[in-house]
Amino acid sequence: MSKDFVKNNISFVLPCLNEETGIKDCILRIQEVIDKSGMSAEIIVVDNGSIDKSADIAQKMGAKVFFEPKKGYGNAYKKGFDKATGDFIIALDADGTYSPKDAEKMFLLLLEKDLDFVSGNRLKNINKKSMPAKIVFGNYLFSLVFNILFFTWISDTQSGVWVFKRKILDDIKLKDGGMGFSSEIKLKVCKKYKFFEYPVSYSPRYGDKKLNVFKHGLQVLRYFLKQRIEGY
Repeated sequence: MSKDFVKNNISFVLPCLNEETGIKDCILRIQEVIDKSGMSAEIIVVDNGSIDKSADIAQKMGAKVFFEPKKGYGNAYKKGFDKATGDFIIALDADGTYSPKDAEKMFLLLLEKDLDFVSGNRLKNINKKSMPAKIVFGNYLFSLVFNILFFTWISDTQSGVWVFKRKILDDIKLKDGGMGFSSEIKLKVCKKYKFFEYPVSYSPRYGDKKLNVFKHGLQVLRYFLKQRIEGY
């Protein structure tokens, strides 16, 4: 384990909406990585209006829980980033789809190569059980449209695991409160900072699926067009 990994302060940030089925295991897996590495880290869970026991479970597991009443994936993340105290942020979903061990590898890569932002690429090693063909197609389509509109090279624009230096948040000014947030942060970072993609695993989620392919797909495409018209 790199000595740099141990000495740096890290904030794990997880947006959460009704994830009582998997939040405990998700936090346990993060804590395992923290304990084995000896890093100085905090776990932040942002409850975005859950009506189950997600927040209570997270608090009992030792996570710092904050509440964001304004619904939206991006709004939850913005609250979490604002509350984070670490020099580095590791963003993960609270449904168990992303591996904290992959995030650890991404962080070490960020340090080794002095990168600013490392984003996970799920499409490099596709798990058909967790990502059906229509979802795979949609992700490839979003990435293609994104790269054409913004002259970028990102393979997986909708990935939800990122590791980055917290200081860049003061410069990029994130705005989107919904599903476009994942694309927004990558777009603004790759234009100004050292950006890299790293292949990660993607597992079946705990609990019921929340992704509405048509609804959320339209939100993402609407964000693309808005940013192209208004500028980014």
